[in-house]
Amino acid sequence: GGGGGGGRVSLCVDEVVCAVTLTNSGKWPDDIGAMKRLTAAIYLRMAECLNEDEDAGCVAHAHEGHLEVLCKGYAYRLVVWNEREVRVLSADGLKRDAEFLELELLHKPTHAASLASLAHRFSALPECVRLCKRWLHTHLLSGLLSDEAIELLVARTFIVPLPFSPPSTPLAGFVRFLTLLSTHSWETTPLVIDLDFEKDPMSQETCREIVAHTENVSGVTRTPLLLCTATDKAGTRWTKDTPRKMVWRRVVKLASAALGVMHKHVSAGSSAGVRMVMQREESEYDVIIHLNTGAALNKAVPAIAAGSYKNLRKQQQKSLLLGFNPAHTLVRELRSRYGRYALFFADELH
Repeated sequence: GGGGGGGRVSLCVDEVVCAVTLTNSGKWPDDIGAMKRLTAAIYLRMAECLNEDEDAGCVAHAHEGHLEVLCKGYAYRLVVWNEREVRVLSADGLKRDAEFLELELLHKPTHAASLASLAHRFSALPECVRLCKRWLHTHLLSGLLSDEAIELLVARTFIVPLPFSPPSTPLAGFVRFLTLLSTHSWETTPLVIDLDFEKDPMSQETCREIVAHTENVSGVTRTPLLLCTATDKAGTRWTKDTPRKMVWRRVVKLASAALGVMHKHVSAGSSAGVRMVMQREESEYDVIIHLNTGAALNKAVPAIAAGSYKNLRKQQQKSLLLGFNPAHTLVRELRSRYGRYALFFADELH
């Protein structure tokens, strides 16, 4: 086939991160350097196999720490999950590195699998999650609350809907989400989310353990948002670093105001409530930075069809910036460098 397709894709492409789990083996080395070299060799071999398979229509490129794959219009980042690496890092005193690796390659995929299972049980959940995230991003809260924390908050409104039935529409779920944010006693009470409530419900003893653990945490050091699950009784896996107390108070305040608007429009029989709560007020910010969305990094490049010649697909991969988001990178850099002096709010989806 030719290099047609007629479409265009953004120069900056989001990647779907996939954890590759290998069978446990005693042949893995106990030296971190040797382990990384062996993993790099695995990426090289995986890239060779994918590139040799003409029917797969993939272009793979191996890096030292991951494998990038373009396939059928999607970009993937494959990373090998090795539990031994976590143990070795911990033994070498690199606890933060070990925790980060475990979070990214074990807990995040497990969380995603749990949400996927809930989505089969509650059909309105996926769109409700997107609506709630859109609301938070609209109010310039991008990066100040993790995706996993948002998903747990939304999931809770479906798992524990009492005194109502589970939301049957994304809009109903959104209103329940705002209600939860604005009415729960966040400063004193952890939020317990039983993700496996149907197959293996959380016992009363486990719930008591969670409450007892959180009661012993000092109010000074305690994160403002505790989201407790059966595998995270401390409730800080997704909220350890964010949000800050000031930010969370703002989230609750915005939710309370939005809930009032939604109730007012629903009572009046108007459907304009969602549109109203998706409008933000910018007058209260000291400095506003506008980004040029038509700048070079966001320009589009010609799309290469899946059936095109492999050399054209390789050429496209070289021209793309996989996993690079200019706005996200800028905001992260500003928060890292100047976070002690100012709070930076952003809408990275705009």
